[in-house]
Amino acid sequence: MPPSSPQHLWTLLKKGNHQAFETIYRQNYPTLFRYAQRLISDRNLADQGVQDLFVRIWESRERLAEVESPRAYLLTALRRELLAQKKSLSLMIPISGQRLASFTYSPQDLYIQQEDQENYQQQVASALNKLPIRQREAIYLKFYEELSYPEVAKVMGVQYQSVVNFIYRGLQALKEDSELQKIVNVCPVSIEHAILILMIFTDFFG
Repeated sequence: MPPSSPQHLWTLLKKGNHQAFETIYRQNYPTLFRYAQRLISDRNLADQGVQDLFVRIWESRERLAEVESPRAYLLTALRRELLAQKKSLSLMIPISGQRLASFTYSPQDLYIQQEDQENYQQQVASALNKLPIRQREAIYLKFYEELSYPEVAKVMGVQYQSVVNFIYRGLQALKEDSELQKIVNVCPVSIEHAILILMIFTDFFG
């Protein structure tokens, strides 16, 4: 295991190495903060949720399990942390017996370089936000945070096949969106969006 690998840093954290803890914090804060914002749509609450998570991680470091993907573990724990605050978060709405924020995309999530990029960003964000919340979240974790299907399933607390279904149905809906069909023909996009758009507008699904 390389000394700088996430797994090695996690092992050092479990042993009380504060430098490893700080490195894990710096490496993962941006991802966790973005995800928290998608869940609760409030920068202060999102930041506080991430800070609370890392306080709990440090306080319980000796009891932490060994994990293959610390990032997936942290995303899972953050989601649980935010759900635990559901009674005090007015933005929460019911989903499948739980209460979860209305997972949304903003135009700023979509780094599109074009003369009329603002219009394109609005259209892409709008198309994504038309999807059911679970589909939005699964697509975000898979294509924006580049988690594996099993990791997405763990973070969302659902079965592997459910994640496959969420993403399949979401991509199918996006593939049929007439506005996105126009955009993809003329608009260069970033790598992560190119992957998503490529899957949507090719014969990936046969």
